[in-house]
Amino acid sequence: MKHTLSSTLLGTFLLLTRPVVLGQEVLPNVILLCDQFWSYADGGLYCRNKPGTESCLGDLGDFPAERSFPWFAQLTDDLLLHLTEQTSSRNYITYRDSLYIDTSPGAFAPLRFTPDNSTLTGGETAWAWTTPAGFPFWTPTGRVADGTAGGDGAIIGQGFQVVDVEGHPGVRQAYWNQTKFEEMYAGREDGGLLTVCYGDYDPESITQGDSP
Repeated sequence: MKHTLSSTLLGTFLLLTRPVVLGQEVLPNVILLCDQFWSYADGGLYCRNKPGTESCLGDLGDFPAERSFPWFAQLTDDLLLHLTEQTSSRNYITYRDSLYIDTSPGAFAPLRFTPDNSTLTGGETAWAWTTPAGFPFWTPTGRVADGTAGGDGAIIGQGFQVVDVEGHPGVRQAYWNQTKFEEMYAGREDGGLLTVCYGDYDPESITQGDSP
């Protein structure tokens, strides 16, 4: 599919429960609820514009995908953000697939998932995710401040962008723009955030799965 550049996602956040605020700490058995704004589909993250608004939501409508479901996630103590699927209310499968981006100079590529980090090449990385104030947030070191403008710790944006999917009006895919991230870090632009996630702090069950 061809894609065209769209505006940075700044949707209206739907408050589900309380936000996940981790900073440097990883809380065990917390499921991140990111499903209102994004769905997993065939290895990427997609959303669809809500008619008449600027909001991009996780309901993909009739978008063709072999495998798709609302996006949930689990941050593990090795700072990997694992793809998670809700099987029923308060019950989840966490897959070994983890979110990765391409941080090579000038890279502009979709967010993807990999079941095996050894397959990543060049500047591709699945490591060093955090969730300050509930935002999926990448840093080069694992320290939140090192992913903020000038290292000052203020969360204003990152390198996320949303791209229109050609042939599917209203459907958009999440991308990482390394230049945007570097411009944000240098204080020359605000950058873009992916979404805010809320937390299920007391799930009934979390099953470990292979790949979706």
